[in-house]
Amino acid sequence: MVFSGYVPQPGDPRVPLMELFSAAKWAPILRHAQGRPFAWVDDCIPPRLVRRSVLRADRLLLPVDPAQGLQREHVERLLRRPPSRAWPNPWAC
Repeated sequence: MVFSGYVPQPGDPRVPLMELFSAAKWAPILRHAQGRPFAWVDDCIPPRLVRRSVLRADRLLLPVDPAQGLQREHVERLLRRPPSRAWPNPWAC
């Protein structure tokens, strides 16, 4: 997925001018997911996006402190995916 040289495309989420930097990652992630469930682990996820996504069963936004990096609690949170039909079970036959 390419984040540099971001050019807004039709269907991108509307982002206030002050938050255009966050759109450089957010819009391509949403485009790539194409409505499928996803997790985004990053050290630079705008708190507004985390708050807006907390009740969404199809996405998990997991901010990571860059000074500490990925911790055990982050991995445990990823393994406890939202219990929703929107999040497919990769081990189901």
